[in-house]
Amino acid sequence: MTTQLFHPHVKVNDVASYGYGVWLKRLDAKREKWHIMGYDPGVSFHSAYYPQSETIVTVLSNTSDGAYALVQAIELLLLEKGIHT
Repeated sequence: MTTQLFHPHVKVNDVASYGYGVWLKRLDAKREKWHIMGYDPGVSFHSAYYPQSETIVTVLSNTSDGAYALVQAIELLLLEKGIHT
């Protein structure tokens, strides 16, 4: 079941595909990001797993677009610290 969940079923573009409810994004030749996200007026969330480093980042926000910007900032910090997301 896990293999089916994380298997790309729909190709979105050259770097992103969609599994069963999970976005699968190739960051470069060695790194991937598996993530889910969602929002409604006044709330948003973004949760990502980076299988190569076994890192999880989850952000909940009380604004409609706040979660993704914070995830991007965390990803930059992790790269700076040498944790290859």
